[in-house]
Amino acid sequence: MLKAEYLYTNGLSQDFSAAVAGLEYTLVSGFDSPEVSAVLEYNWDERGNDADTALNRDLFLATRVGFNNASSSELLAGVYLDTSNSSQIWRAEYSQRIGEQSTLEVVGWIFNPDSADIQLQDLAREDGLSLTFHYYF
Repeated sequence: MLKAEYLYTNGLSQDFSAAVAGLEYTLVSGFDSPEVSAVLEYNWDERGNDADTALNRDLFLATRVGFNNASSSELLAGVYLDTSNSSQIWRAEYSQRIGEQSTLEVVGWIFNPDSADIQLQDLAREDGLSLTFHYYF
């Protein structure tokens, strides 16, 4: 699967463009076994280090595992690698359906900034874990 998104904005303090492009390739798939995919994405922001996001020139490498079970359990785990320094953002997401009308989602992240990465330095102590329950009616 290929994907691409492009953003152009004006009217704020400056006009700028940003984009993300990527692909997901299924490595293993079967009816009775988990589906394992490799994910590769590139995040770009023309403002570079002046962007208000840490993902301005970053590569995302991940693995997605779909467990092919009745609760649609899925795990995505990967790392954002800054292409201009050695900063990393590690991220893992797990989700599953609970019954007909609800889902449970757990997301964790760890920031590992390079000493020269001013944007990510602000997040150095913001590692976290999020637990979300969604109820659909």
